Amino acid sequence: MIGSAIFDGEGVPTQPTKIIDKGILNSFYIDRLYAQRLGMENNAKSVRGEDPFFSSLSLPPPAIGTFNSVILPGNSSLDEIVSETREWRNQIPHSRSHDKRKHSTTT
Repeated sequence: MIGSAIFDGEGVPTQPTKIIDKGILNSFYIDRLYAQRLGMENNAKSVRGEDPFFSSLSLPPPAIGTFNSVILPGNSSLDEIVSETREWRNQIPHSRSHDKRKHSTTT
């Protein structure tokens, strides 16, 4: 577990949240601000930490953090994970922005 707390940085009770389940992205780390902006439920992922730009008398504003995170082991072999990653990557359209011929101009 990465850090642990019963309340997040905004005082919201923390709760289990499956961000990724069986390889599928189900949620995001969301605090009150982004829950409002995105029209999603606040899942209590706000943290407050030390910030050298703030005085010792005040806390910095809350930000999204990764405490109470648990990464459970799967049952795939390393070869299976690499193979699936290659298959997934091959499905993404590749940008040719690095191809200088596309951007060259003739005078």
